[in-house]
Amino acid sequence: MADLPLPDNSVDLVVSTLSAHEWPDPEAAAASLRRVGAHILIYDFRTAGLRRLTGALGGSREPRWWLFTRISAR
Repeated sequence: MADLPLPDNSVDLVVSTLSAHEWPDPEAAAASLRRVGAHILIYDFRTAGLRRLTGALGGSREPRWWLFTRISAR
């Protein structure tokens, strides 16, 4: 996830469903997501690592049991 093989600003929407809790480096993943996408939707039910991810994406919301967040990359 940390090195998406896509050009900069090449997608309008990035969607992650039930995988963010498995990303070993949430900060690197956040940088890659911001680089390629205008909007980011993350949906996950496990909170492990999501606090780091939402912080890296600029979100201020604490992760909850169900996390559904939309963060503008620009």
